[in-house]
Amino acid sequence: MRITRWPVKLAYVLSAYAIGIPFAWLIPDRVLGEPISTVLTLVAAWYGTRVFRGHGEPVAPKRAWWRMTAWRRASGWIGGLSLYGVMSYVYQIAHPASHSGDHSRAFSIGDGMSLLTLAILAFFYLNSWLQLYRIPTPPRAVNDETLLKSPARPVK
Repeated sequence: MRITRWPVKLAYVLSAYAIGIPFAWLIPDRVLGEPISTVLTLVAAWYGTRVFRGHGEPVAPKRAWWRMTAWRRASGWIGGLSLYGVMSYVYQIAHPASHSGDHSRAFSIGDGMSLLTLAILAFFYLNSWLQLYRIPTPPRAVNDETLLKSPARPVK
């Protein structure tokens, strides 16, 4: 099975993110529920990277183990957003009083699992971005119809 259409990819990503939430909420022991939720979310995200295919990407062969997306820009954006999430959590740990009036809020296991999930995703997507950046890409083919439809730009 390969997922190539973006609406199906979006539905998969949303469900993959939400798949672990019931475990975190329904298992009364948070020490058990949060890690189960994290593992399910990471497995679903990894599986998605194995079955997604980008426009023009060969459908049949398996992707390289390090390749998370078809394009380096997508890998860079997802990795960068994940890294931003990691930095936000680290800032929240370093400055807990600056985010709420409750100075006694402790860093919970849920926070730790979210931080771990974002750190793992950031690592793999940024690694994919670096690996894809090293692969030379051919210049985009320009379609004559696109040139005719686009507004003319003044030449300086």
